[in-house]
Amino acid sequence: MINNGNLLEPQQSRNPSLEFFVREHMTINFRSCILAMVLLLAIGTFSYSLLMSEQWSILDSLYFSMVTLSTVGYGDLYPATALAQIFTIVFCILGVSVFGVVLGVIGSRVVENQMKHNYIHSLQQGNLFRIGLKIYAPLCIVVLTASAIVAYMEQWGFVKAVYFCTVTASGIGYGDVVPSTVNMRLLAVFFIPLLVGAMTHFLASVVTFIMDVQREALIRDMYDRRLHQNDIKAIDLNGDEKVTELEYVLYMLIKMHGVHEDLLDQLKGQYRKFDVNRRGHLSKSDVSMVAL
Repeated sequence: MINNGNLLEPQQSRNPSLEFFVREHMTINFRSCILAMVLLLAIGTFSYSLLMSEQWSILDSLYFSMVTLSTVGYGDLYPATALAQIFTIVFCILGVSVFGVVLGVIGSRVVENQMKHNYIHSLQQGNLFRIGLKIYAPLCIVVLTASAIVAYMEQWGFVKAVYFCTVTASGIGYGDVVPSTVNMRLLAVFFIPLLVGAMTHFLASVVTFIMDVQREALIRDMYDRRLHQNDIKAIDLNGDEKVTELEYVLYMLIKMHGVHEDLLDQLKGQYRKFDVNRRGHLSKSDVSMVAL
């Protein structure tokens, strides 16, 4: 039964909110990515322990699988048989793509979080120290913490450990310094994705900072710039020779690469589908008619 004439109530009881619906469709499930990574590591570990002529241990196979997926590639272990090399070709193509998606999810979440808490306020205050701290601190904390653990386990000097962890985080993997103990290889399975993830976080933060600098410069300079007749023609999205606030905002978002024009056209088409009465606004009656 509909209470108080609320035509939306039955729909709300069956469907999630629009915000939740959009978020679910636009977000890659991080848990699924991790499960895919675990599955790939299990496949790699099992396969390499069987395919290698010198019979790698389970730990060596797990370690090599992680080094391969992360693209670090230290070079201390490598497939020597033709069958193992063929498997590695397939494993690299599938595994690196999944690992890339995981890092992409991490990076996108960092960028999304940074967009909510951007650097514009700090830029306006000229607080470069605070900006630098926000960008560099997470990476430095992870690298230095991992370096202290590595230095202790391998009995390396701290500089050598920091060098090793930085090279690992960047995905370079020169191979001149590699884990030499069984315990260290086991630890590497866990700290390699942590280090690479920290570097992804750092790079995403740098990109966000650069975008904020450009955006702040554009907004500042726009106050000093006059609009011309050609600008009005370009901004007039519906061709009625008038520019509304919405048209100006949408035009600027498109030009600032905040939204793609094709996406706007699709959303407009979707809105027209909901606007059954063609009145230019949505009401409860429109939503009820669409539901029928």
